Amino acid sequence: MSLKSTLPAEIYNRIEEIQSMIFEIANGNYNFRLQRSAENNELDGLIGGINMLGEEIKASTVSRNYLQNIYRGVIDLLIILKKDFTIETANHQVLSSLGYTKDQLVDQPFSKLLGPNYQNSLDRIEKDLKENNISVNLELNFLTSGNVAVTHAVSFSLLSGSDDLDTSILVTAKDVTAFKETEERLKRQNEALKEIAWIQSHKVRGPVASIKGLMMLIDWDQNSLEENRQVFQNMQQTIEQLDVIIHEIVNKTGNLFEEEDSLQ
Repeated sequence: MSLKSTLPAEIYNRIEEIQSMIFEIANGNYNFRLQRSAENNELDGLIGGINMLGEEIKASTVSRNYLQNIYRGVIDLLIILKKDFTIETANHQVLSSLGYTKDQLVDQPFSKLLGPNYQNSLDRIEKDLKENNISVNLELNFLTSGNVAVTHAVSFSLLSGSDDLDTSILVTAKDVTAFKETEERLKRQNEALKEIAWIQSHKVRGPVASIKGLMMLIDWDQNSLEENRQVFQNMQQTIEQLDVIIHEIVNKTGNLFEEEDSLQ
């Protein structure tokens, strides 16, 4: 004999509604509510308790859809690994940046994104995560589907479930190629500025001191015309030396500006 045939239709329908309500909450719909009847009987008491449970879960839990929106909206690369370092899932940024499809990555070893030369690094990362339960941060080159290496700042963290057996690894990565290029450019510019400063403080000083000394030797009253002419000739040679040095400084400075302009 079925439950439906043994209960009044009103009570049976109410039980069906309660079952539907529990199903909705179990599937993450924490806003689902049932209205209590005017009778205020035992079933209404049960409904009130389940309504309160839904409110408490909603207050303390981020909904699955919200998490999915965050997951999809992260602009950094985000990968979740199983504890054996195979890829469980990856966000859209991983696929679009590295040129893979999801089917090409899911259930594949994480080393697929790195190449064979990083196996020792992965072994050390796995050891640090399991033994010390800490985050591991380092730079790695991810391989695109076209086998192009792209430098990323990568962080590995453990994601523990309700028990130690249910553990995943969260990998976040940011493309630092532009940062690295900027860093290298700034290093080149810094070296060029140091060289310009050295030229100005050493190479320029000599000719300038010579010109000042030669000017003091010019004496229209005491020196003969030939002696003064010789001083002017020496001064002309020194000025030409200084001109070469100034052109060197101008060229080096111009190269700095050209590099900046090419980036704009």
